[in-house]
Amino acid sequence: MKRFLSSVFLVFLSIFSSFAQDNFDKAMKAFKQKNYDLMKKLFEEDCYKNIGKSCWGLGVIYEEGYGVKKDYKKAAYYYEKACKLNYGSGCYNLGFLYHKGQGVEQDYKKAAYYWEKACKLNNGLGCNNLGVLYYEGQGVEQDYKKAVYYYEKACKLDYGLGCNNLGSLYYEGQGVKQDYKKAVYYYEKACKLNGGPGCYNLGLLYEKGAGVPTDYKKALSFYKKSCDLGYKAACDEYTKLKNINNIPKPFGLVVGITTQDEFLSIAKQKNWNIAKKGNRIIKDDISNPNVYGYFVDNINLNSLSTAKFWFYKGKLMSIEYVLYEDINKSTFKSYYDKLKAKYGAPVRYREPYLAQGLAEWDFGNVKIELSVPWVSRHTYLEYKDINLVKAADKDDEDYYESYIQKTSKDIEGL
Repeated sequence: MKRFLSSVFLVFLSIFSSFAQDNFDKAMKAFKQKNYDLMKKLFEEDCYKNIGKSCWGLGVIYEEGYGVKKDYKKAAYYYEKACKLNYGSGCYNLGFLYHKGQGVEQDYKKAAYYWEKACKLNNGLGCNNLGVLYYEGQGVEQDYKKAVYYYEKACKLDYGLGCNNLGSLYYEGQGVKQDYKKAVYYYEKACKLNGGPGCYNLGLLYEKGAGVPTDYKKALSFYKKSCDLGYKAACDEYTKLKNINNIPKPFGLVVGITTQDEFLSIAKQKNWNIAKKGNRIIKDDISNPNVYGYFVDNINLNSLSTAKFWFYKGKLMSIEYVLYEDINKSTFKSYYDKLKAKYGAPVRYREPYLAQGLAEWDFGNVKIELSVPWVSRHTYLEYKDINLVKAADKDDEDYYESYIQKTSKDIEGL
């Protein structure tokens, strides 16, 4: 599960837009009109009167360079004054400068100090970032339980990234007992608060069926929302899953996606008999530990001899049905008709007459191949993820080569 802990960033514009109050009306109007001189003047007047948020506003002006040359030292000065006046965003932004070493010497301990003060002043960003420091062990001793505490407070303050990070800890079981349902709860809250990472992680859970039933439609909707919120990784997952929705899913299995544990869960639900299992043999008695297979002999398919499920590094790379065939090739013809009715015309087809019968369907990385050698007593129906199959084959070659080299050295020592 991806964790999104790099939350040390500034949300200036969104905070500015909330200042539609008496002392800020003119400054806000000036900001929207890009009249930065007037905005600076209004903030200076109020900061001189010890109004904390105006001092913070001046810090933003100097950090972002609104109408002035960027000056991190001046930004730090005004943030510090705002913080001393107990304005939480001033403490947060000052902590940010210490964390990055901008305008001040980089100091994680001081970053922790100011984020802790910001958090005590109910600044959600400060609570979240303090949680990050405890998670990473920066400026403080690493402590997952304290990370949980500060993420939880950030979430209660409706800071979406805090909810997302708390969800990640429940997903991983760090600082708390692993609990997928609670992970779902906090990702949902993060997403409702328009947190792109939260929507993304919620999509992952619906795709994997962790804490919730597998639901590709919901996964797609959450990936889409996350993508719309500007989270690029979600855009990639959305495109990928949208394509997956169009590919075959025999018994709910998806080559390239389904994990070994998910397969075993489905096999148990359907009372399949696993007649044989183990690593794939490369040559003689040499097997590759990264390729593992299960042979099932009681799946409810006509003419079934054996169903083979192969996994590469824990992901389903291929499903192969070995089907009994007769001299008239009626099994091949029967399955061809069913597949054509379900998936349309194949991209390749060859009649099984004095040659190998072949039909292929292409779904991008996933392919279906129905084949029967003319002299064979079996028809083979295979679903495979091309990339995983290629990777597994290459892994076989590399493993075999390293095995031969190792045994050769052993022989030399005899």
